[in-house]
Amino acid sequence: MRVARNVVLGAAALVAVSATACSSSHPAAVPGTSVTTASSVGTAPSTSAALTTTTTATPTPTTEALIPQQSPDVAARALFDAWAKGDRVAALHVATPAAAEALFARPVASYSDRGCQDPISDRALCAFGVGDGLAQVGTVSLAGGWVVERVTFE
Repeated sequence: MRVARNVVLGAAALVAVSATACSSSHPAAVPGTSVTTASSVGTAPSTSAALTTTTTATPTPTTEALIPQQSPDVAARALFDAWAKGDRVAALHVATPAAAEALFARPVASYSDRGCQDPISDRALCAFGVGDGLAQVGTVSLAGGWVVERVTFE
């Protein structure tokens, strides 16, 4: 019974530490875990507290490697093609996370490639008709190729 007593005492100590570390009446949450405490009415929490910790799988954000494309237009078209297919991974290969998120925040609609300006320095703007609106796609030269840096809608 010595092991069981140590577990109960350890759980009571953990509850006491949690209560001391947090000024609210709720136990502090640790990312990826959930804490449940229970006590009987009329008894001291230190003698009847039960502690259950369950580890839950939280999605791990992934970072996709940018794969620079041969021109601003190819990079912009690749982003829009990925959007049309609902393929966020492919989008992140040709665009920054912010640019991909700006496009994927909108529902898929018909679009038309209106072309890109000639690059100025290491940047070029492209335009896409999207539904009834217009999307401006900012591209940037990176590692000998082009990636989408931003997408804005007008």
